[in-house]
Amino acid sequence: MIDENTKIIGRFHTKPSPRGLNIYNPYFQKSGTNAVYLLFYNASPEPLIKGLRELNLSGAITAGFESNPDLPGLLDELDETAKFVGKVGFITNRNGVVKGFNQGGIGLLNAINSKHNISGKKIVIVGAGNVVKSLLFTINKLPINQQPTEIDIFNRTVGNAESIAANFKLINKVSSLDEISSARGDILLNISEIGSKVEDTIFTEKLLTNFSGVSDVTFEKENTNLISLAKKLNKTYSTGWDMFTYQGKECLEKILNIEIDANLLKECVAEGLSSVVK
Repeated sequence: MIDENTKIIGRFHTKPSPRGLNIYNPYFQKSGTNAVYLLFYNASPEPLIKGLRELNLSGAITAGFESNPDLPGLLDELDETAKFVGKVGFITNRNGVVKGFNQGGIGLLNAINSKHNISGKKIVIVGAGNVVKSLLFTINKLPINQQPTEIDIFNRTVGNAESIAANFKLINKVSSLDEISSARGDILLNISEIGSKVEDTIFTEKLLTNFSGVSDVTFEKENTNLISLAKKLNKTYSTGWDMFTYQGKECLEKILNIEIDANLLKECVAEGLSSVVK
């Protein structure tokens, strides 16, 4: 039921893009949360941010503008992760103060920790994009006793991984993706487009025998090759749908200032992403 107390969250995009509308609104309905998630789109973020301010929206997920260079300058504040990564994933509106955040790292970390415990573990990461930067920045802020012992990064472009590694002492080594067969550790994280936009030709049963757990960020489908292999080998695993869930949880909790039920949200993620991913 929509009334005068209903919180409005925007999905800000450059075009009519439905992702999340069939996830968060069902969650609000099932959980009894007095909020709605509505699509607003424009080629520029400026009228959308202006509208958020003037209509007093509670916040927005800036899906179509994460990397837009104009967006940060339209906001009043940025959290430290958004500043470091250079991407704004969602914004809050608190008494007229509009603040930008990046949910990539904390969402992925919470998804991983929901199935594995990274404390004291050796982590191997495939990829060197913005989500990797956000994850490492988030891990680096953890107390020492909650951090992994070391992290290796494998990436097609070694230089990109080296530029990220320069910021973090936890990085043990950086290698080319061609050397992935030599990878050893406790948890293997695929934080790349392999398995989604890029065909998966690297994740094999032989490779996974070197790990006790795996995590994937691909959410076009939940049972990627990597996840299917993990299930076959009885490995602990977290999926791209888990990541989507915990990133959404982070956005909604910050925007609405309430606690979000991760299990119920995961049900809505599974239902929503099964029907449409665009």
